[in-house]
Amino acid sequence: MSTQAAVFTARIPVRWGDQDANNHVNNVSYFRYLEEARVQWMVEYGVLAATFKPVAVTLGATFLKSIEYPASLLVTCAVSEVGRRSISLSHRIVDADNPELCYAEGYAKLVWTDPETGKSGRLPESLLSGLGLSRPE
Repeated sequence: MSTQAAVFTARIPVRWGDQDANNHVNNVSYFRYLEEARVQWMVEYGVLAATFKPVAVTLGATFLKSIEYPASLLVTCAVSEVGRRSISLSHRIVDADNPELCYAEGYAKLVWTDPETGKSGRLPESLLSGLGLSRPE
């Protein structure tokens, strides 16, 4: 099943320490911004309270423009695909004061796993209903 709707936006400030020796934000920090947005998204939808927990199995990003301190960012999470045991998200990192300025685009695939066994499981109904999605067949 494929879908594409913005489900969450996180506002994240750029910290002085996010910069590298060239005075621009290091690419590792971009992944931290994406991770922070995903964690805030999971808290918002009660995902972290469920028995089965999401594990990132695929991550990627395309860096479009350097971020320079100071800045405030908007990082979006959108569900791009729903499987039986996974959700794929697409991300955008844009300038909070100028949302037309896109710094990066990214993606993540999350698989739901049982922390005790390490085996994957079905997506929680609470997550699907909270996102207005139906279980794929």
